[in-house]
Amino acid sequence: MSNSLLNGIVILIGLATYILLPIICVVFGFAIETFRRYRESRILRCPETGSTATVGIDAYRAALTSVVEKPRLRAKNCSLWPGRKACGQGCLRLPLPKTQASFYLTALPPS
Repeated sequence: MSNSLLNGIVILIGLATYILLPIICVVFGFAIETFRRYRESRILRCPETGSTATVGIDAYRAALTSVVEKPRLRAKNCSLWPGRKACGQGCLRLPLPKTQASFYLTALPPS
């Protein structure tokens, strides 16, 4: 290979890195933020039974899907399972609380 061809390849690799690296960082940033948001179990109201349940969300799936679209949420565990394992997971379609404290203040009706 000639020096000019090698220099051209090095320049192309440098440009590709300069352009792609920020894009990759932004994409991973969205995925990491989504993973952190959904990694902990939440206390949610089951729309089918009306009772509260501790629900764990599949944070890995949410993070991967958040890269290209709105995160797709799926329960990985629920305190109402195994009896209601085949539920429609309607609790995940309701607005999710950001923290447990705000959940109790806004999502549950007063006792």
